[in-house]
Amino acid sequence: MRENVPAYDPSDRLAYGNMKARLRMLLTYYYANKRSSMVIGTSNKTELYLGYYTKYGDGGVDIMPLADLYKHQIRALGRHLGVPSCITEKPASARLWIGQNTEKDLGLPYDSLDLIVYAYLEGWTPSKIAAETGVDQPSVEKIITRIIANEHKRLPPAILRLS
Repeated sequence: MRENVPAYDPSDRLAYGNMKARLRMLLTYYYANKRSSMVIGTSNKTELYLGYYTKYGDGGVDIMPLADLYKHQIRALGRHLGVPSCITEKPASARLWIGQNTEKDLGLPYDSLDLIVYAYLEGWTPSKIAAETGVDQPSVEKIITRIIANEHKRLPPAILRLS
C-alpha cells in the first residue's frame, strides 16, 4: 500500500494508522465472509464515546459486546473470569505504530477517562466533573469536546434528503 498510495507520508502517523486499521477491517471481513461469520468489535464505552477508533476501520464491526462497559468494568470482568493479569492489566494500545499507548494518546489514565465519560453522560457540568474527579477542568473540557466532535462516528452516515 505504501508504494501505491500517492503522496504517502510515513511521518503522518494518524493517516497511516487509520489506513492500517481500515486494512485490518478489510482482512477481518474477508475471513468472516469466507467462514460465514460476524466481525466482533473490542471497543469499550470510553473508547466509543471518545471516538478512539477508526471509522470504517476497527469501528467497522457487526457486533460490539463490550461497548456498554467502561474499561475498568472490562478489567474487573476479566479478573472475575480468571483472565491472567498480564492481559487484564496490559496497557491498552491500538498497535498502529510502535510504542503507541492509548492513555498517552488520550492524555489521561482510563480511571479518569471512565469517570469523565460517565459523569458527562449523566449530565454533569465540566466544573462539577473536575471537582468530583480531581481532574483539572481544562482536561475535562478537552475530553468533553472530543466526545462531541466524534459523535459522527457513533451515528449512521448522514443522508442528503432530496425528496
